[in-house]
Amino acid sequence: MSKGLTRQGQDAKSRITKYLAGDKIQLNSEEEKILTRWEFAYDLMVAKEKNWVEIRDKIAFKFAVSKFTAENDISNTQEVFGTNRKINKRFVLHLHLDRMDVDIERIRKGLFFSKDEDGKLQPCTPDAKEIAALAKFAEAYTYTVNCIPDDVDRSKLPPPLFIFNLPEGAALVPPMTLEQALTKADEYIEFQDLSHEQSDIQPDGSTGSGEDPADPAHDDQVSSSE
Repeated sequence: MSKGLTRQGQDAKSRITKYLAGDKIQLNSEEEKILTRWEFAYDLMVAKEKNWVEIRDKIAFKFAVSKFTAENDISNTQEVFGTNRKINKRFVLHLHLDRMDVDIERIRKGLFFSKDEDGKLQPCTPDAKEIAALAKFAEAYTYTVNCIPDDVDRSKLPPPLFIFNLPEGAALVPPMTLEQALTKADEYIEFQDLSHEQSDIQPDGSTGSGEDPADPAHDDQVSSSE
């Protein structure tokens, strides 16, 4: 029974992986539930607001599954989404940039607005140090933007270059021109014609089939033909 459940889980993981990769796969209801849990786990991990135990407990509570299942969900989420969503340098920089943007907006509101006794926001004037700190944060934000690699326009890439390694001592022969090819063809044809002519020359220097007209066998063949 346990082997069957394990095999079923592996099949679901494989199908979901192919589905996220863009394959035309129709997930069944159980696989859609699993994918929903994994997407929820992914969002929690990206937010970085909760630790591993808190994420596990939140999955178990929200979807009414065991903590063991929630732990497997976290592990599978890291493997499947890490492969298909390509968590690489570009991805990490985008996440970092998003968090910096949120932090800058929060700090900006704190510098230029403050709450009065009634809890309402009122404009205020920050001091020079606070303005300098905000400027440094904005500078770091700009630096992060410039670190994100641009998308490559493959239509403007140069044509591929093929490099061939010749065996030692071999030379690369350039292709023939049309005139050279025709000349070579004529030489080959003349050689073939000359070879056929030489094959008809008999040992005594005569030409023909090599049959002796004085041979009685030859006379018998001639008379029989008559």
